[in-house]
Amino acid sequence: LACVRAYERACGGVHVCVYGYVYMYVHVCCFQADCVFFSPPWGGPSYLGADQYDLYTMLPLDITRLFAIAKDVTPNIAFYAPRNTSIKQFAELAALVPSRVDVEQNFLNGKLKVLVAYFGELVDYSPALEEADEHAAGGDES
Repeated sequence: LACVRAYERACGGVHVCVYGYVYMYVHVCCFQADCVFFSPPWGGPSYLGADQYDLYTMLPLDITRLFAIAKDVTPNIAFYAPRNTSIKQFAELAALVPSRVDVEQNFLNGKLKVLVAYFGELVDYSPALEEADEHAAGGDES
């Protein structure tokens, strides 16, 4: 608790809670970072039975608030999430940063295990990918 109070003083007297994302905000409000990596609790094994993991209702914390806090530290965010997470919801979170999103699928022994969504400068903006995006969108100028 003394550590929490020290952060509270360093951050201009922001009121804190000892647990949850409010504590995290006090912990990071005075700092900048190159990136933030999230691997939040997924809510137990019951998520495996769902066709799709909903970040807004199944995650045991407010994901919109979590991203708002992270954005204050850096727009470069990596999010480790269940394999059945909605890609559309990652795109919605990208609008909060604002950023593109790049979703990586991680396989082990030929089976999809997790997704990692990258935001900000963690997304590869190489010219070859830009051309591929334009071509896929029908904007090929050649």
